[in-house]
Amino acid sequence: MSVEIDGVNNVIKPDGSAMTIGASGDTITIPSGATITATAATTTGFYAFAPKIDRWRLTTSLSTSDTEPVSANLERIDDYGSDSGVAGNALINAGMTVSSGVWTFPATGKYHVEFIANTSSTSDERYVGLFIQETINGGTNWYSASTSYSSIEDAHSSGTWMTIYTDAYIDVTNTSNVKVRFNVNAETTTTFVGDSGRDYTAMTFTKVGDT
Repeated sequence: MSVEIDGVNNVIKPDGSAMTIGASGDTITIPSGATITATAATTTGFYAFAPKIDRWRLTTSLSTSDTEPVSANLERIDDYGSDSGVAGNALINAGMTVSSGVWTFPATGKYHVEFIANTSSTSDERYVGLFIQETINGGTNWYSASTSYSSIEDAHSSGTWMTIYTDAYIDVTNTSNVKVRFNVNAETTTTFVGDSGRDYTAMTFTKVGDT
């Protein structure tokens, strides 16, 4: 196919409806400092990272000294109080699913997984812990990817609050094999606060790169 070089506008125009640059196996080099501009154009075949942000929360408070994993009363965030839909609107390509407390990722990639909990107790607690566990073989074995402990001291009779946070980076090479779950424990029965309108206890999943 021939091409036309427009010396006035400095463009190369195909003599037809399409133009092929190079062949399979060729390397097309764009010099340093050059810019490819595709304003209002349709482009295909270029790599484009697809970010994902998903966030779930505990909707009802969980009173426990040991729950492995947290599996009930979970929802993807949607509303913050009376602000309908405002929370869900912040999510991007959300696609996490959970079954019996085991979380499945929507696509392969590298993910930043976060777990935050607001806790309350009427008694002193030497330890209150959060755990993110990972499996790489579909749940046959589980490993601690991240752990965080804190304590409650001088607890008030009406309850003393404390916040814990932990996070991990998970390389999801296979969505059937690589999964996560969230565990909590404490010295004695402690309340991990849940609410359907606020993210007191929540899990966040952010895809930060490709595997």
